[in-house]
Amino acid sequence: MNLPEILLTILIISLFCCGLSVVSGEGMVGYFLRKPFDKLRDFRDKKITFLKLDFHHNDDREYFKEQIKASNIILYISKPIILCCTCMASFWGIVIFAALHGFHVHLIKYMVICCICSCFINAFFMSKYNAG
Repeated sequence: MNLPEILLTILIISLFCCGLSVVSGEGMVGYFLRKPFDKLRDFRDKKITFLKLDFHHNDDREYFKEQIKASNIILYISKPIILCCTCMASFWGIVIFAALHGFHVHLIKYMVICCICSCFINAFFMSKYNAG
């Protein structure tokens, strides 16, 4: 791979991730993709609040802890897929890189470089988008 191919791949990954993040934001047309995870986060936060209150039975506390743990696992897995633009470069970067260049052992180093660079660019773009 040469430098223009690497830079173009980084740009495509970053534009895709930032676009997906923007279009799935609250009030946007693609919010239906993100909404279940936002509801799950609210559900988890309510359970954490209930745990902080000290009037529940031990059975309820254990059940709440299990629900919080399951919610955290789902949110952790969904973060690079739809919830975090910076994290999206790890999942979508691999998918897009493989779609563009194939998945070959000798290209893994370029895939890693593209994903890491895209993480930085995504964070930069989204900070500018959120600030203005």
